[in-house]
Amino acid sequence: VGHVRPLCTLAAHIVKFRPSVTITFFMAASLFPLVQGEIARSFEADDEAVNRIRLIALPQHPNPLIASTYEEAFEDAWAKIAAKEPITCTVTGTVYEPNPVLPKQVILDVSTSPFFALKCAQGSV
Repeated sequence: VGHVRPLCTLAAHIVKFRPSVTITFFMAASLFPLVQGEIARSFEADDEAVNRIRLIALPQHPNPLIASTYEEAFEDAWAKIAAKEPITCTVTGTVYEPNPVLPKQVILDVSTSPFFALKCAQGSV
């Protein structure tokens, strides 16, 4: 859980205290159950704010040290967000309709490759 728990807690706090905010949380498919569990721990069963956190698992290479599969999937997902196109979670198959507002901020995990920061900076953020 390590570095994922603080990001999940931060996401939960943001949507609880900012009703106008929607968070799209990307993670490798192998981390999906962990992230889903951590997010759920931050909400009561009837708390609607949890619905403003969109969990998007992206495909990854069977060897987690090979980042190219995940990086390509992130690039495709980021392009869909920028183009206001639907995006699909690879674990659940949930299709998320585009958010009417383009992202204004990006929070990246400390262990994230500089590749992701560059992709986000090139987009509409």
